[in-house]
Amino acid sequence: MSGAPPTEKSRRKLTALEALTYLILSLVGLGLIVNFESERNQALDHARLEQREKVYQEGRQATARIVRYFDQIYRGLRTVARLPAVRSLDRFAHNFHVNARASVQEIYNNLAETVRVSEIYVVPLDFDPEAIDPVTGKPQEPIATFDELIVGRSADRKSSERLAHLDGGGTIDEVEIHEYRLMREQIAVLRAGYMDESAIKDLAYPAILGHEVITCDNSHYSLSSPNDEDRKGLVYSIPFYGLDGRMRGIISAVMLTSTIRQQLPPGQYVISNPIYDLRIGHTGSAPVASIRPLAVSARAVAVTAASPPAATNDFDLSLRDIKGGWVVSNAMSEASYEASASVIAAKEKATYGQIAILAAFSAALFIVHLTAQRQREMEARNALLEVRVRERTEALEFARHEAEAANLAKTRFLAHMSHEIRTPMSAVLGTVDLLINSRPGGLAEHHLSTIRNSGQALLDLINEVLDLSAVEAGRVTLSQAPDQPRVLIADVARLLEPKAAEKGLTIAIAVAPDVPEAIWIDGGRFRQVLINLVANAIHATEHGKVTVTADVEASENGVGRHVRFDVIDTGPGLTSHGNLFDLKRPAVQAGILRAGGGAGLGLSISRALVEEMGGQISQRNRPEGGAVFSFTHPLREAEIGTFAGLENETPLLHVLQGPVAKLDGRGILLVEDNATLAALAREILQTSGCDVTVRADGLSALAMLESQGFDLVLMDCRLHGMDGLEVARLIRGYEQQQQISPVPIVALTANAFDWDRDACLAAGMNDFLSKPYTAAQLIDIVQRNVGAIRGHQPP
Repeated sequence: MSGAPPTEKSRRKLTALEALTYLILSLVGLGLIVNFESERNQALDHARLEQREKVYQEGRQATARIVRYFDQIYRGLRTVARLPAVRSLDRFAHNFHVNARASVQEIYNNLAETVRVSEIYVVPLDFDPEAIDPVTGKPQEPIATFDELIVGRSADRKSSERLAHLDGGGTIDEVEIHEYRLMREQIAVLRAGYMDESAIKDLAYPAILGHEVITCDNSHYSLSSPNDEDRKGLVYSIPFYGLDGRMRGIISAVMLTSTIRQQLPPGQYVISNPIYDLRIGHTGSAPVASIRPLAVSARAVAVTAASPPAATNDFDLSLRDIKGGWVVSNAMSEASYEASASVIAAKEKATYGQIAILAAFSAALFIVHLTAQRQREMEARNALLEVRVRERTEALEFARHEAEAANLAKTRFLAHMSHEIRTPMSAVLGTVDLLINSRPGGLAEHHLSTIRNSGQALLDLINEVLDLSAVEAGRVTLSQAPDQPRVLIADVARLLEPKAAEKGLTIAIAVAPDVPEAIWIDGGRFRQVLINLVANAIHATEHGKVTVTADVEASENGVGRHVRFDVIDTGPGLTSHGNLFDLKRPAVQAGILRAGGGAGLGLSISRALVEEMGGQISQRNRPEGGAVFSFTHPLREAEIGTFAGLENETPLLHVLQGPVAKLDGRGILLVEDNATLAALAREILQTSGCDVTVRADGLSALAMLESQGFDLVLMDCRLHGMDGLEVARLIRGYEQQQQISPVPIVALTANAFDWDRDACLAAGMNDFLSKPYTAAQLIDIVQRNVGAIRGHQPP
C-alpha cells in the first residue's frame, strides 16, 4: 500500500476541529455562567450535609455520655448488692451492723459526689409501703436509707412531716410514698423473672427504671409546692440475693431529673421513653419533633458516598433497663445551619470557584489558538507515518500467517507419517520379539537382535523428531501434580536395567534423605528427560555402572531451593567442550559427541523440557573419568522436608523388585482392525495366560461388551467406521446408564503426540500405549491396568 499523505485534507479537518473547539469552549463558558446559581446551591447542599453529619456525631457522643453515667450508677448498685453483709440480711436487718452500713455509705457517698445520686435504698422483697409493720406498728419502710442531701436528719431517720393514718395506724413521709410505691412495682417485675440468682450470668444484673416521681430530696423541698420540678426524679433498681441464691429484695438509687438533664449538651436534645410517658429536655428548648428538617436536594444526596443522617436523629440508650424504650433525640435548626462555618465557607468557595472557571476558560482559548498551527504540522507528519506503519504491519502479518500455515502443515505431515510408519513397525518389532522369545539360537538369533535394535533405533529417532517438532511449535504443555521422585527414578532405572544388563552394566540409585517424599512435578516429562540421560549414559559406557543421584541444594540466586538430579557414567567422557543441549546446534553438528554416536536430538529436547519445568540442565566431565549430566527442579516451600529412604549407591536390583501380577485367565477384549497387529498382540497376550477376544470394529466390540464381561479392553484409536475414541465414550455412557463398574480401557495408537494422549483420556480411557510397542511394554501396561480395581484409574 502506498500514497502521499493527505495534507490538504488534514488541514481542512484541523481547521474544522479548531472552529469546533472554539464553539465548545464558548458553550461551556456560557453554561458555567448560567449554571452559577445551581452550582452555588449544590455547594450549600454539601455544607448542609456536613452540618447534619456533625449534629449526628454530637448526638452519638451525648448518648455515649448518658450511657456511661447510668453505667457508673449500675456498677455502684451491683457492688452494694454483692456485699456479704447485704446478702446475709434478714427482713428486719437485725444483723446490718455499723461496719456494713459504713461500706454502703461509702459507695453511696462516691456516687453522690461523682454522678449526684440523690438517695440509695435497701428494700426487702415483701415491701409494701401501705401495710403496717407488725413489729413497729408503723407503715413499712426500707431496710436502710442513705441520703446526705436530706436537710436536718441522719441517713436512717425520717422527717417529722407525716400523712394521715394508714390501715391500722402510723404515718409516712409525704414524698416518700411516691418512691415507695414505684419500688414495690419494680420488685414485682423483677420477682417475676429473676427470683433465682441462677438467672444472672456474668454479673449481668437486670436493671429497671420507672416513670418520674417526686423524690425525698429536701434541698429543694417546699410544702407549698410538693410537685416542684426541681424535686422530680427517677428510681433505678437492681435485685439482691441472699446466700441461698433466692431474691431478698432490691437496691434502688434515686436520681433527680435535673441531674440527668445536665448530662445533655446545650441545644435541641431530649431523652424520652414512651413506655413511661417520659421526656427530659433542657428548659426552654423546643421539642425535637417540632424542629423543621433542613431540605437537601436529591442531587446532593446522590453524590455523597452514603446516605446522610436525618435532620432529627434518634439514638437507642442501653441503660440495662429490662423494659427498654429509652431514646436520645437531637435536631438541627435552620439558624444554626446558616451560622455554621462550613456554610459560610461553601458560599465563599462557590464564588471563588466561578471566578477560577472563567479565568481557566480564557486561558484555554488562548492555548488553543497558540497550538493550532503546531497541531497542523504534526497532523501532516503523523498521516505519512501512519501509512508507512500500516504497510509494514500488513507485511509482517502476512509473513506470520505464512509461517503458521507452514508450521501447521509440517506438524500434520509428521503426525501422519509417524502413524503410517509406526503401524507396520509394530508388526515388525512384535514379530521379532516373538521369534527371539522362541530361542532360535545361533546366527538367526543374532540377526533377529540386529533387526530389533535397528527398529528400536528408528523408533527412537521418530519419537525425537516428533518431540522436537512439538518444542519448535511451542506446544509443550505441562501437567504438574504431586509425585514421588524416588518412585520415578526407580521406574526409569527398572525400565532401562535390561538394556544395561546386555552390556554388563549396573544401575545404582543414591537419593539424599532431605529430598522430599513428594514434589510438584510433571511425572511424564520428568521420566522422558531421565530416560534420555540414562540411556545416553548406558550407550556411552562399556564398563562399570551408571549412577542416578538426587540431592537438595540452594538455588544459585539465593532464593528458594531445588532438587539436583545427576546421571553419572564411567565412560570415556565428552570428546570436547560445548553445549550438547543447543536446540539449533545439536551435538552431531557441534562435534562433541561421545563414543557410540546418536543424533543428539534427545538432549536438545531434554533441555527444552527441563527449562519449561523451571529448571536448568548442564554437562561436565569427571576428573576420574566419565561424564555427569545434571538438571534441577525447583521446590515449593511446603515441599522442603526429610525422608529416611534409599541408602547411597544402592543397586537397582535391591531397590525395587515388586511382584509381577498374574494374568492367567484374565479376559481381554482386543479391538484392532489391522489383522497382522491383532494376531501379534493376541499371541503375546495368550503366551502370558490371557483369554483374548479380537474384534475389528467398534460396533461388534460394543455388542461383545454388552453380552460378556472383560477384565480389560485394548482399543485401537483408528478403526474403520467408528473410531476408538467414540467407542470408548459409548462404553462409558452404557456403563453409567446400566450402573455397572467401568472396565479399564487402554488406548493402542500410532499417534504419539501429547494431545493424542489427552484426547484418549478425555474420552474415558484409563491409559495409553503408542505403537510400535514391545511385548514387554504390552504385558506391563496390561498388568498395571488389569490389576486395578474396576472403576478406578491405575496408579
